[in-house]
Amino acid sequence: MAAPSKFLGDWSGLSGFGTISYDIKINVRPGDGEPNPFEMWLIGPGGSLRWTSPGVDTTTDWITIQAKLDPEDWTVDSGSFEGVLADVQQFRIRVRMFSNTDFSQVNGFDNVVVAVPEPTTSGVLAGAVGMFLRRRKR
Repeated sequence: MAAPSKFLGDWSGLSGFGTISYDIKINVRPGDGEPNPFEMWLIGPGGSLRWTSPGVDTTTDWITIQAKLDPEDWTVDSGSFEGVLADVQQFRIRVRMFSNTDFSQVNGFDNVVVAVPEPTTSGVLAGAVGMFLRRRKR
């Protein structure tokens, strides 16, 4: 599955702390074939990156797959991590979850999100305390 062009472009601001997530459900599991890992690819003039899930999950319930945009979590197939994020021209998610040759599997995808994590409560609280102490000194 490939992302539409409105989701592509300069992702360099997400390096190290952004995330990609999506929900998937295996509606119909095929009678043959081995499960494939969850995989995503980012491709651009700066090279190609691949993220592979640490395990295989063949549950038939909705599950959320999440990958951090951290260089340690991605395989650089060509180019460089930062080079790819500077101009993402393709974002792909593996759709065939089994290595079979028939087309009996049916998967559902929903809620594909590329995001910067929300600030943590402790970070917001520390900032508020710092501002309070600074105002108090004046």
